[in-house]
Amino acid sequence: MRKIIILIACALLIQLKGFAQTQIEMNKDASDYYEVADKKMTKIYKEVMSNLNPEDKKLLLDAQRNWVKYKESHCKSVKNGFKKGSIQTLTYYTCLLEATEERIKQLQKYKVN
Repeated sequence: MRKIIILIACALLIQLKGFAQTQIEMNKDASDYYEVADKKMTKIYKEVMSNLNPEDKKLLLDAQRNWVKYKESHCKSVKNGFKKGSIQTLTYYTCLLEATEERIKQLQKYKVN
């Protein structure tokens, strides 16, 4: 089931930018989308941090560091499920993208409060 969800997510990612012809192009597209999302998350994180008191900043800093460790570990484990496949890199960046987009939503909640 997990592999089906990942493959569907990969297919949707490909459609966002257009039809890439090779695995290398698909991997590059996925990496590019992740990089954009990561920059957006970093910007939001910095905005949130600038509005927190010192105690809350420390808590969020610790949470963010732990989240980064989780994200990297989780996505490596997802990628590992495709050890013998050329889709491994695409799967990894798609996982990173999805996790980062979810983290953006979480961080944006700080801005509301």
